[in-house]
This record gives sequence, C-alpha cells and structure tokens, in this order.
Amino acid sequence: MNKETTKAEIYATLTKMAEASGLKNTSMFFIDPSTLPEAAKPEAVTEAELFNEALSSLRAMVSGEVRTDPVRLEAIRYQLENADYLSENAKRAD
Repeated sequence: MNKETTKAEIYATLTKMAEASGLKNTSMFFIDPSTLPEAAKPEAVTEAELFNEALSSLRAMVSGEVRTDPVRLEAIRYQLENADYLSENAKRAD
C-alpha cells in the first residue's frame, strides 16, 4: 500500500526524535504545520493558455519589443514543454 506522508506526520516524527535525543523544547527547531495558514492552491493552467503565453512572448521577441536573453528563452521553452505535456495527458485521458 502506497500512502503519502502528511506534514503533521513528519512533524510528529521529528519532534519525537528530537525529544528522544534529549531536547526539551522542539519548537525552537520545528514549526507545527497545524499553526500555519492554509496555502492557496495554484490556479490550473490549460494547455492553450501556456501555448498562447509562449507564443505572445515569441512574437514580442521577433518584433523587437523584448530583448532576447537566455533566461527569457528558457522560460518560453518551459512554457511550451508544459503545454506539450498537458496536451499529451489530455490525449491519454480521452
């Protein structure tokens, strides 16, 4: 059986290990995840949105509106790869 470990389980394990090694105040080293605010879930991005964003970036570079630096090109490549990945997963799901 494959079970995902939760943050609370990791915290409990770490605090027990620290206490077993003689530390009395484990809060100096570990933060209880139940005291943290809930993280916002990222918005789902569609294949078309990733592709359109990458395409508009490429158009801006071709027209000279944006300078072509390696970091920008890497970001565009990443967007296109993610669009391809989403496209392949959508095809498999159908």
